[in-house]
Amino acid sequence: MDAESTRYLKLLERRLDLLGALTAALRDSRKDFVAMDLPAMERRIAEQEQLCGQIRSLDGEISTVQAKCAGRVGMPARADAISWPGSPDGDRQSDAQILALLGRISAAQVDLTKLNDAHQAMLRRSRRTVQVLLNLFNSYAPTYSVPASVGSSYEERA
Repeated sequence: MDAESTRYLKLLERRLDLLGALTAALRDSRKDFVAMDLPAMERRIAEQEQLCGQIRSLDGEISTVQAKCAGRVGMPARADAISWPGSPDGDRQSDAQILALLGRISAAQVDLTKLNDAHQAMLRRSRRTVQVLLNLFNSYAPTYSVPASVGSSYEERA
């Protein structure tokens, strides 16, 4: 396995690890959401943003190595997707390892997409619920306004 193939394999392994961490963070954020733990939810959002930034940065590195390898085997580089043009030295074992890892990454991305879609649906429904509660509160706000003498009546009883 040449140096570029090895580097590409390590970058892909790192991407798979980051996708796993992002999936775990998204699952954990659901627990925080159900528990209504706002500080934990904010921490999870920050963690997810950080992981997404790391994945974007890593994708740039992957694209660079992918383009170098594509150029070495005489193929055009694909900038729109993560793919493997083949090892420059024709090493079938390294090609098989990389292709297997690309399959695992694809499966992880599918799982993450499903989880993200479910999370978005939960947030949309929650937004509607909060909006309904706010409308209800606003419609009854004049009825249940705080009397001006609340402070003085408490003092009188004490």
